[in-house]
Amino acid sequence: MLYQLSYAPRLQRDCIGPDLGHDLAVGRYAMPTLFSVLTAAFVVIAVSSWSHGQWVIAVAAVAIGLWMGSFAWAALRRMRR
Repeated sequence: MLYQLSYAPRLQRDCIGPDLGHDLAVGRYAMPTLFSVLTAAFVVIAVSSWSHGQWVIAVAAVAIGLWMGSFAWAALRRMRR
């Protein structure tokens, strides 16, 4: 065991993980798009359920839609920086 550890590759001191070569700009649009689509889906669910008289589901869908909308807005603000 000592032999194996003595020949193990050394990590750099400032390294917190392996460099996977990911570009940070690749996922720049993914989160805002995801949360915008989810917000739109909950708006559609709310409108559809309200028109069919299912107001309990409509209220819940509006609440979740507002919550997802806040995530979408925050992701869009973060993307513009």
